[in-house]
Amino acid sequence: MSQTTPYQPVLLRLLHGAIALLVFAALITGFMVYDRFDKRFGTLNLPIVPNTQGIHGTIALTFLVLLPLFALYCFHIGSRRLVQSQSLVQLKEFNKPIWWVSLQRLTNTIMLLSATFAVITGRMMKEEWLPSKELNHVWYIGHLA
Repeated sequence: MSQTTPYQPVLLRLLHGAIALLVFAALITGFMVYDRFDKRFGTLNLPIVPNTQGIHGTIALTFLVLLPLFALYCFHIGSRRLVQSQSLVQLKEFNKPIWWVSLQRLTNTIMLLSATFAVITGRMMKEEWLPSKELNHVWYIGHLA
């Protein structure tokens, strides 16, 4: 039998899985924090979990530690999976195989930039803003976006 090599190295698969779990956990706890304090765009009236804001912050801090490692990997070894100079031109070739590859590259790049933006805006926020109903700070609005 011929041996096959995995599509991605083990380190990337583990790092990618950890990042994905942290993103989903941050989204869930972030919505719980939003549902408790903000509610300006609607609410689900979720039950109040004590210290949800602290749980969200702990998940975000873990994400902050792993994101630079993941970004370094993406920009060096995995750079061919990010937007290339010809990617935007190839997006005009709709429904061809290269179109799908270019769309995936664009999506990967946007997700990496969005994660970086979420980390930066989250770190610039103060914990006291939400409990004291200070909901119009630029960093909080950027973090919601």
